[in-house]
Amino acid sequence: SRVSIGVGGEVLSVTTGNVGIGTTSPAYKLDVRSNLNSEGSQIAYVVSNDNVIASQTSGGTWEQLDYTLEGFKFNSGSYTNLAGVALYIKRSTKASLTGWVRVRLYSDNAGVPGSVLAYGTTLYANRISTTGSWYYFGLRYGLTANTDYWIIVERNGLEADDIFLDSVTTISNHVSSADGNSWISEAKSLKYYVYAYSSRGLYAYSFGSFSADGGQAIY
Repeated sequence: SRVSIGVGGEVLSVTTGNVGIGTTSPAYKLDVRSNLNSEGSQIAYVVSNDNVIASQTSGGTWEQLDYTLEGFKFNSGSYTNLAGVALYIKRSTKASLTGWVRVRLYSDNAGVPGSVLAYGTTLYANRISTTGSWYYFGLRYGLTANTDYWIIVERNGLEADDIFLDSVTTISNHVSSADGNSWISEAKSLKYYVYAYSSRGLYAYSFGSFSADGGQAIY
């Protein structure tokens, strides 16, 4: 069955359990064929944990991003379809922050990051909580099973003490770099979830004001 409402060329359609905006034939649970804009106080997170590739859930130490590139290694296990990464982040209480953070996926090269394979979605610093929360970065890539990869957090237009990531110092799984060429190993690990895409999908919402121009996607 299908129910469609259209005004001035705009369409809201519900078809066999799928909801479409801007289309009368939605192919997904929510299928938007237009630009997006939303405002409010939301937090990006994933509510379904049945598709976790890797995780490290201990924390308690706020790691400031001393270097422009910092991150951790994970193994893909049996998964072959990366969907994204969730990190526990807070920002400083400075009045105005104009930079951003995002994640990169790297191959492994003898225990350190090798080549950049993919870039994730961007999170602007002024949308990050000052007390800390989970934030989800979409990062789609076809993985090779049972292979090591690196998730690297990149900061741009920000000082080292502008952004902090929850971490633990009892696990050694962290590298840092100023330029992406020379890597420093550190005895710590960020708090994270790495997610695979599944038929159930991922459920997320954004922190603060989110806008898209039709060329971006949240997975």
